[in-house]
Amino acid sequence: METALYWARETLQFILLCLVVLSPVLVIYLVLVFVPQVRWYLAWFLAKYDIIYTTVPEGYFKLVVRFGAVRKILMSKSNHKINDNGDIVNEPPQSSLPGGLHIIGWPGIDRIYAREMKFLKSLPNGEVKTYEVENIDKFYARVDYPYALSFVKCEDKNNLPLLGHAILLANIINPAKSLFVTANFYDTMVGLVLPVVRECLEDFSFDEIKERKKDLDELMWKELKQDQPDGANSVIKELREKYGVHIVAFRIVNIDPPEEYRKATLTKWTAEREADAAAAVAKAEAQKAAGPIGLAMAEWVNGEKEEGETIAQTRARLRQSGEYEKHKKLLADQINRSRKTVQERKVDIVSGGEPLAGGSIASIAGTIAAAIIGVTSAKNIKDGGDADNLGSKKGGKKKNPKDMDDDELFDNLPRD
Repeated sequence: METALYWARETLQFILLCLVVLSPVLVIYLVLVFVPQVRWYLAWFLAKYDIIYTTVPEGYFKLVVRFGAVRKILMSKSNHKINDNGDIVNEPPQSSLPGGLHIIGWPGIDRIYAREMKFLKSLPNGEVKTYEVENIDKFYARVDYPYALSFVKCEDKNNLPLLGHAILLANIINPAKSLFVTANFYDTMVGLVLPVVRECLEDFSFDEIKERKKDLDELMWKELKQDQPDGANSVIKELREKYGVHIVAFRIVNIDPPEEYRKATLTKWTAEREADAAAAVAKAEAQKAAGPIGLAMAEWVNGEKEEGETIAQTRARLRQSGEYEKHKKLLADQINRSRKTVQERKVDIVSGGEPLAGGSIASIAGTIAAAIIGVTSAKNIKDGGDADNLGSKKGGKKKNPKDMDDDELFDNLPRD
């Protein structure tokens, strides 16, 4: 009898102990079953630490691994789901959990996959930013991203080094392939695209590249989509089918030679502009000197006239023999021989066996013109003419000898 009472008492104590211990669990269970709002708060709390649950933001996916192998893909993207091939397709998903809440699995066995990612991003201002993210556990799900392709060891057809970058607008279409078939899908993408870019750039000079940048974008895009001559897939198709990365657009952002080459080009451009300016000044000064040269040539032709010849006949004879052009060139060379700078050039013209003092072309030209005008005017006055009417036999409006052509100068020279 006492033994039966003892076991009854022990059993009752055990039941009471179990009720005390399990009552909170029972209460929690009853709350979770009959109060859904509490259930979601608990799930949200656990999801913060990736225990049983996790949250996936809209437009991203996460991978669940069990003992290192991919078990399933969790994705939040409107009207998209993962098909049997692991590709992200445009179909309505089937989910029993609200929003971006997903079930991971058994705690400690199933976990969210995380890794390090390194890549370059093309910014809207044309610059490139380097990203090195450690322990990233969520990835864009078929969202176009502007990856940057830096031009490395690129040259034009003249072997001019080229620097810059292009935008590779790409997205992940197969999460498992993009993260596990290759160590870094960005490096793989660059490794396949960059050789095509190099080959295209080598067909053009830098000037052609700058002028035909839009055409070059289209040409490179065409090359990226074209299958290989040996029948192998194109770069675009290989990246899509083998690595789960889809490139949707390609565009060159900027391309230039290195800094030292740009400086050399600028120096050359400056030198060309200075040369053009010097040529323009020289031409203007030559035009100023044309009048005095013409006067001097007229005087020389008059001195070469033979008996019975007219001025026109003498000039024709000298032209035919080449003496006319030779003497004219010699006179011009004497005027321009000692020019030192574009702004002020000194000349050394031999006159009467003694060189004239160094001075500007205008002063020497004026000296020559004044001497000839003086001789001509004296002759006209001697013949009873009017020195002020030189160049107009009828006494009309006077004309400056520097504005006369060769024929007018010949007509106004003094005759023996």
